[in-house]
Amino acid sequence: MEERSYNQNCALAHALDVIGERWSLVLIRELLIGPRRYKDLMDGLAGIGNNLLASRLKELELANIVERTILPPPAGSAVYKLTSLGRSLESAVQELIKWGFQLNNKGQPENLSRPEWDIVAMRSLFQPDAAKGKNGACQFQVEDVFYYVVINNGRVEIELGEIRCPDAIVTTDRKTLAKLGKGMDVNTAINNNHLQITGSVLKFSEMLALFKPGD
Repeated sequence: MEERSYNQNCALAHALDVIGERWSLVLIRELLIGPRRYKDLMDGLAGIGNNLLASRLKELELANIVERTILPPPAGSAVYKLTSLGRSLESAVQELIKWGFQLNNKGQPENLSRPEWDIVAMRSLFQPDAAKGKNGACQFQVEDVFYYVVINNGRVEIELGEIRCPDAIVTTDRKTLAKLGKGMDVNTAINNNHLQITGSVLKFSEMLALFKPGD
């Protein structure tokens, strides 16, 4: 890692020495979703190559950003997860995501897209001030991925998996979810069979309004 150092006495340069290599930040994004097996990371980072993934993981382990651990039984799988130092990068990643939403990507070819990435994106778009005094829980199935959103008085929890007794169960696809985030009418999406909601449509609409880019 020293061979790639900027050799500058600057905190930004120090940070980029550690996470500035290609694939490092998107690898951190994957682990912000949750612990991942090596195979999961290969599947989620199409194009990285086996040797490069192994190299990036080793570099991030040496920097105390990522650690390898064994899940308890019955799973027993080896997984990679973020350390507390690695998890502290989430706010920086969220700010980059919000900045990325400002870029004009029109005219570019269709790129790889995965529903899991919405988890980190939604965390970055959450408006805590608008959510003060509000509560709710939604279960999402976006294509083949299940995750849940829980709002509790200005705080949000968004994780992979399922939750018991949500206010609404939402089934849709990534394109429709993105359009809803940009202001598409919920009832229009339902009437066009692009969105299915079991439970409270009103609660889903209220929660959806709490996720948007800042001014």
